[in-house]
Amino acid sequence: MGTCYSIKLYYPVGNIDRALNALAGIANSTGNLHLRLPNRQTLSLPFELCSYKPTPAHTSIPLELHQKVRMRIDLLFPDEPALYDYNPARDVVMRDGKPHRPLGAIDLTVTCGERYAEFSYEAITDGMSHLLLKSSSIRGEFSKLLAAGDGMLGLVDVGSGEYALLEDTNLWIGTHVFNASDVWQYPHPPLHSLDARVENLLRMKSYQQTFWQKLDDASAFYGTWIAPLTEDINHWQLPHELGVERQEQLVINLQRLLVVVTDDVIMQLLADNQWRSHWAAAWYVALGQRRERIVSLREVLLRSPYDGRLYIFALVYLGTSESAQILERYLETHLHPHGKSPHASQLFRFDWILAGLQILDQRLGTNRLGRWLVPGGPWEAFVQHGIDVIFEGDVYQQYYGTDPERMAKFRKYWQQSWSLAQAHTDLLHTFQFVARIVER
Repeated sequence: MGTCYSIKLYYPVGNIDRALNALAGIANSTGNLHLRLPNRQTLSLPFELCSYKPTPAHTSIPLELHQKVRMRIDLLFPDEPALYDYNPARDVVMRDGKPHRPLGAIDLTVTCGERYAEFSYEAITDGMSHLLLKSSSIRGEFSKLLAAGDGMLGLVDVGSGEYALLEDTNLWIGTHVFNASDVWQYPHPPLHSLDARVENLLRMKSYQQTFWQKLDDASAFYGTWIAPLTEDINHWQLPHELGVERQEQLVINLQRLLVVVTDDVIMQLLADNQWRSHWAAAWYVALGQRRERIVSLREVLLRSPYDGRLYIFALVYLGTSESAQILERYLETHLHPHGKSPHASQLFRFDWILAGLQILDQRLGTNRLGRWLVPGGPWEAFVQHGIDVIFEGDVYQQYYGTDPERMAKFRKYWQQSWSLAQAHTDLLHTFQFVARIVER
């Protein structure tokens, strides 16, 4: 069997007469079908009944509830190259001063439910099937037909339970597009009922449009508030480690966004679970001096599996005693006296926290740092023995446990990687970068 697409339009059952009269207005056929509607109104239509049996002249064909009437029709559509390519032999017809081209015979099945009516326009060739999906002229005319009868839904049915929305064929609904049993009730109510099927389709359309709207909104949010501060940057890169051009662009973007960012935006960023969102929030909180968000920064620092240096900088830049308390409490929780920190394997930046405390001590006139740097104290123990936490892991045991020389080299690398002097220098570089933003 070939391709068999159809366009389906759905109307309130009371609007069948309006839908059929609008359809007759673009007909290119000369039939004479008398159709009696459920409200007992009879319409004379320029169509032919699809039937193997001859129909006596002037016979009224009844359209009853829960019944179908099948007609053969020919419609005119505004001319376009796709229509000409499909059937170049058909002559152009002028209508309202504009060229129109007949599509050719198409089968229309009208089904009547208690609340809704379905008009199914079924292509009779493969070429016509594909034309229903790709022709903007055809879809435009069917959209007008839908509006003329105050219809609520238009679809391009490609089979297998999948439908493209008539108004936007990039959006699809159907059981093969989503697996969301909470969106449409299946198998209850039974979908053999036209009314139940229409209501299911309307639910799916609503869900689909809401889904894509949320996706569009999220994309716009990312492009506005996050991407300008984080694109082309890895989570371990500090501003002064970027190229000159990227640094300058970051300065410009921060100056522009700091003026317009709102507290609602910042809270949405902090509530996200992506490091780029948190980085952007850290910039906005620190440079906007939003001290009321210090607690939120603490929560981000505690739960982040990524390099936390920018969050530490934000706390230090805010420069409050609460910032210092958060950093010191973090050390009390995670920097154990014997170096066996459970976070050692995640390389949480204890060196930056200590360097940050040093800067805060100088600013606030306190001495929170001293007890961490005493000989044999927590910091020295961490530098000397923190690597043991990593070596206790199964993966590292397999890789290093059988090679003492390799283990010794890695231990030496670990001990040389931690430098309070370097952390202090990097923090000052970040302050210098921020000064370029504030001074302009």
